[in-house]
Amino acid sequence: MATANNPGPLDLVPGFSPEDMDNPIHNAALSYVSYDRYVLDTSEVYFDDCIPLESYLNIRPMVTSDSYQFRSFGETNPSVTYLVATESCKKVIRTMLKGLRTNELRNLCFLDLSISNIFVSPTGKVKFKNISRVKLEMDLLRNNYLSAHQIIRNLFLSEDGSVPEDIQHLLNLILHEFDKRDISFSWSMYDHIRFVMPPDDLRAILTNLPYADVWESKVKTNRILKKPYDFNPDGRIVPADKPSQTCLNKRQREFLHALGLTPIRGQKSLTPDQIALIETLFFFDFLRNRTSHRMDPWRSLILGYNAVDSDGSPYQAIAGHDATSMQEDLLARECWLEESGKKVVKYKMPNVVIKQMMSYPYTYPEYAYTEEELAQRSASNRQLLKLRKFIDEKMNAYEQNLIDQYLKHGYAFDEEHK
Repeated sequence: MATANNPGPLDLVPGFSPEDMDNPIHNAALSYVSYDRYVLDTSEVYFDDCIPLESYLNIRPMVTSDSYQFRSFGETNPSVTYLVATESCKKVIRTMLKGLRTNELRNLCFLDLSISNIFVSPTGKVKFKNISRVKLEMDLLRNNYLSAHQIIRNLFLSEDGSVPEDIQHLLNLILHEFDKRDISFSWSMYDHIRFVMPPDDLRAILTNLPYADVWESKVKTNRILKKPYDFNPDGRIVPADKPSQTCLNKRQREFLHALGLTPIRGQKSLTPDQIALIETLFFFDFLRNRTSHRMDPWRSLILGYNAVDSDGSPYQAIAGHDATSMQEDLLARECWLEESGKKVVKYKMPNVVIKQMMSYPYTYPEYAYTEEELAQRSASNRQLLKLRKFIDEKMNAYEQNLIDQYLKHGYAFDEEHK
């Protein structure tokens, strides 16, 4: 609750009716709001331990440094590396936008949002503080998102005043004029754009879609993305003219219909602009379908399904385990290493690597899903969550063990099976 001498963010501003004061929606404690203190039924008082975002930025980097660039999973070109947002950065952005969205769903918005109102909890989640909430007005709501846009942009701002191109594309979505943000926060955004939006809007999105002219060359250098790309190459072929056709053939008309275009009377071939839109539509479909079909190549790459030992035998076959799940495959790999008598070689880890782990600790999302929430997910999604949790916990324990060694002895040893 807020102290009497320091009004909290839930104090209602002028303009609310007496009925609003009794509305439990407005008076309930909210997970995305930071309060000065909390009082339990036992009369115990807990003071807020959030810190300002500006202070948080001094202790948690938001972007990897130039000396530690990230190589994407499956990337075949070793020279292709990226500066990426840290897990701390992603959680700050995600929870800030989620708080604004939750506020909006309550038909509320903030007054004069700025970085001084953004606080971060010990778990890295954003909370809003020292700011009033009012009934939703579109101008105020838009200002909320514009303020969030500026805060996020500053997280990635370089010395020359620019932000990475990929980040700028995402920031542009916030700047886009809107009435409500429903679609932007929906998992069915693709279906809405593809099948519900007016054709003019669909074509406008396709025309302005980033990387439409280079996406295929980028995909071909990544093994994970190339797998779904190669799955149905015929599906990305623009329908060609048939011999001696006097009008567009059936497949050509189907594509024009999908784009909301009507063939010109007497049209015998697709125009260059129509072909460009169809090719961009292939890219748009890939962005959606790759998410559904990339898990097999990802699993193959991460879990070593296609890995071969020095004697030419697959890991899984040597292990002799009938793995029935991805998690069991990982455990089978560990068991095989123990049972096969492989030589364990210890080597000293460079201190700079350990310090890098300490500066950018391995973090992962919370997996605190209720049984009801899990029941609403598909079986494959539940299996993936279980696998992710298993791998994340393993990676976290691995890095923490190295860090503990370093803190205790000033150095750390890692192990490798030979």
